[in-house]
Amino acid sequence: MSSGAGGGAPLSRAAELLFQEILDHGGVYRLTVPTIDDDPPCKELFDCGLIGLTDPNAAVSAARHFTAVDPVLARARWLAHLRHQAIERFDALERLSADLDTLVAAYDAGPVDAAGRNGGFEAVGGRREINARIGQLMAAATREVFSLQPGERPSHLLDNVTPRDRDAAHRLTWRTLYSESVRQDPNVLRYVRVLTGEGARFRTSTRLIGRLILIDRTTAVIPMTAPPAGMAACFVSEPTVVAFLRQVFLALWRQGHPLEADQPSLADLPPLQQEIAALLREGLDQAQIMRRTGLKTRTCSAQIADLKKAFGAGTLFQLGAALAAAEARQARSRPDPERE
Repeated sequence: MSSGAGGGAPLSRAAELLFQEILDHGGVYRLTVPTIDDDPPCKELFDCGLIGLTDPNAAVSAARHFTAVDPVLARARWLAHLRHQAIERFDALERLSADLDTLVAAYDAGPVDAAGRNGGFEAVGGRREINARIGQLMAAATREVFSLQPGERPSHLLDNVTPRDRDAAHRLTWRTLYSESVRQDPNVLRYVRVLTGEGARFRTSTRLIGRLILIDRTTAVIPMTAPPAGMAACFVSEPTVVAFLRQVFLALWRQGHPLEADQPSLADLPPLQQEIAALLREGLDQAQIMRRTGLKTRTCSAQIADLKKAFGAGTLFQLGAALAAAEARQARSRPDPERE
């Protein structure tokens, strides 16, 4: 692994073009500037392990010639490096969990003030803290996530579908009720399109009573009115209240109108995109697809960009997942909670 192995950002466009240029010139690259630090795309490729020193005994600062490395080998090195990091972080989490056990016991046994838990009702303040708590509950959920989302939603919350939402929509029964006004909101429709591909269902209604999230029939999250300072939410775990709110949600859901964003069909794609989509579902990256199909960089990049746009994906990984979901969409069915 090269000296820059700690990074995790995707390659810049300049680095991708330079790598293609190196391949077009026999896999060899000669610096035309004093050092590699003066050639950012070259430095980026070197840090990612996609080029190496032609003379392995030369110092990097004095090196003038570099040779292309098979991306498959570079990826294997990166995966080994990331796997090592993941193991180290998992070990650290286990140590932290053990250290916190005694504090958790002390917290549960001690008195809690008005801002804490009180008979199945817990107040949590701050956007980050609220989102973290919801994320923990969704990660542990095994059954369902229902939500009421009245009013307009900020576009920055919808521009990128989070891995948390994708995972929950794929694993759980996901139902969301929006207000009727979102039918003209392209950000909401893009969000709906992506999560519908994962199995979620959406409806709209003119009778929403307020914002609400229900997780696994055990927790309800509702905003607090007039919080003392900033954003705050109440996490309700009292079983009778949660069950009542779930019945309210289902009553509103039955009266709602389906909200369906157009879902791309693999069969409707042009033949070239169908071929690329099939290779992406196999797990191939762009370089491998280019070798398999004989496409040039610009053509392959343009076709993949069109697929990303059609399926609401931001990365190749997300696109592969969306394509796999599209392939399995007809075969997958979810139980409808309103029939229980």
